[in-house]
Amino acid sequence: MNWDDLRFAVMLGREGTLAAAARRLGVDQTTVARRLKALEMALGASLFERGDGHWQPTAVGLRVLERASRIEEDIAGVVRVAEAGAGKVGGVVRITAVAAIVGEWLVPQLRDLCTRHAELCVDVIASNDNLNVARREADIAIRLARPASGDFLIRKLVDVGFAVYGAARGDLPVRTGDWVAYNEDLAHTPEMRYLQSMLGSGRIRLRSNSLRGWRARWPTAWATACCRASSPMPCPAWFV
Repeated sequence: MNWDDLRFAVMLGREGTLAAAARRLGVDQTTVARRLKALEMALGASLFERGDGHWQPTAVGLRVLERASRIEEDIAGVVRVAEAGAGKVGGVVRITAVAAIVGEWLVPQLRDLCTRHAELCVDVIASNDNLNVARREADIAIRLARPASGDFLIRKLVDVGFAVYGAARGDLPVRTGDWVAYNEDLAHTPEMRYLQSMLGSGRIRLRSNSLRGWRARWPTAWATACCRASSPMPCPAWFV
């Protein structure tokens, strides 16, 4: 069996289509299909079933993909260990963070870093998705919460203060109980859990997946003013 064929199966299982897997791997669809067929022949088992344009893992395929994903993460760990011992700062480093952190704090810090290390290139990914560091979807992830699991080097950067913001008393006829919030897929964040505990019979007037969708300038909250609502947001000097 060609161990590298596992990489193609894992990506197909993750993406669900030949086209998407091929894009992520930087090859054409024919190559993905050929490598999958070679793996299935070597294992003597069917790993995927095709239906409605999507490839679904079989029962055997699910077990194979689970183990193959661990192998993928172990290999990425070997690469990180080797790179850490090289003693030279260079190449491409991928840093992911939510858009507000990228724009308000991260990018302004990169000038000095790039000046000190002329061979270093930085790929900044502004995303709310938890990109997998173990699979090297990102090399560094800046998050507002500590990972629940994983073999990572973790360092606390700062304390981020949050407060509830709204229109100043008398400026707008704010209705008590109206709020601005993140989208539902970010309901797990501490600030949204706090909001949920405060919501009661109130209502969400505006949702966004980004803090930048809420405001124009600190400390004025543009979105809270337009929707005449309140919202928990980072304090103005949140990354000082």
